[in-house]
Amino acid sequence: VVHAGNRPLTLYYLDVPGGGRRALRLVDMRSGEVFRPFKDDQRVLSGFTLLSEAEGADAEGYIAIARNGGTDERPLFDVVGCRFSDVKFFTLARGVAAMDAPQAVAGVGVSMVLAKPDGKSRFVIADWARGVISIERPLDLPAPLDAEGTRQAAPVHS
Repeated sequence: VVHAGNRPLTLYYLDVPGGGRRALRLVDMRSGEVFRPFKDDQRVLSGFTLLSEAEGADAEGYIAIARNGGTDERPLFDVVGCRFSDVKFFTLARGVAAMDAPQAVAGVGVSMVLAKPDGKSRFVIADWARGVISIERPLDLPAPLDAEGTRQAAPVHS
């Protein structure tokens, strides 16, 4: 059970072999209302992160990536989120190669690093109240090269 203020939500999903979750449902434990982020239960969420502004605080929502195309070697994803306070689902970005380090930032929103298919990285802040990216700036991060010397999508962090 995830607590979002006075709204207890239970998350249900199916694990996908190799990682990820699909057929996600949120059940409001006060009313029994069921919420679905996607009509298609085959859509796989990866990099699923619960967001809260402080350790031990109620979760504000989740952010994840959902495959939307590309190839097996170079998949593309949408960055999707859910705000728990009113159970609103939104898409923050489309056609990204990777998402890294998502975190809630008090009074600001949700920050993260997104890698574009061309290997260029961007720092973004999403306005969580509106469900949109409000700040975006380029990052000078190294992009790894594949065996043919082509830039890959995402740098590695530690």
